[in-house]
Amino acid sequence: MSINELKNLIHGLVDKSENKYLLEAVRSLFSFSDTDTGETLWQNLTDKQRELILKAFEESESEDHLLNHSTVISQIKNEL
Repeated sequence: MSINELKNLIHGLVDKSENKYLLEAVRSLFSFSDTDTGETLWQNLTDKQRELILKAFEESESEDHLLNHSTVISQIKNEL
C-alpha cells in the first residue's frame, strides 16, 4: 500500500470515528516522536503492525467487536 493510500485510509477512518478514546490514542500515536531523529513511533512499526492497528481501529467502529471493561480485565486475569 502506498503512503498516499495509507493516508487516505487513515483520514477516512478518523473522519468516521466518534470514539473519543480511540481518537485520543491515534493522536498520541502520531504525536510521539523521537526529537533526535524526528522519527515517529508509527514509522518504526512493521507493515504488519501498522496493518493490525488499522484493522483494530476499523473494527472498533462496530459495537459487535467491542468488549466492556470488566470482560477485558477478566480475560487478562485468566491469562496471567
